[in-house]
Amino acid sequence: MPDLPYLFVDGSLRAATGTPWSIRLAAVSRPVGRGSTRGALFQIAGYPGMTSCTEADAWVMGDVCLLNDPAS
Repeated sequence: MPDLPYLFVDGSLRAATGTPWSIRLAAVSRPVGRGSTRGALFQIAGYPGMTSCTEADAWVMGDVCLLNDPAS
């Protein structure tokens, strides 16, 4: 079975935010549900980011999408 093109998103890419990029993502994917991954959020010069983290209490909540055409 081939790997399915799932994408985990947080912050302004989540569907509920209504940002231009979240609207674009919604147009090219199907929502799967909520998800979480171990990680930590940070900002550099006003830009958000996320890094992986192994601490037991470090989780980032987000949404999981299934991309219609990951190459696009």
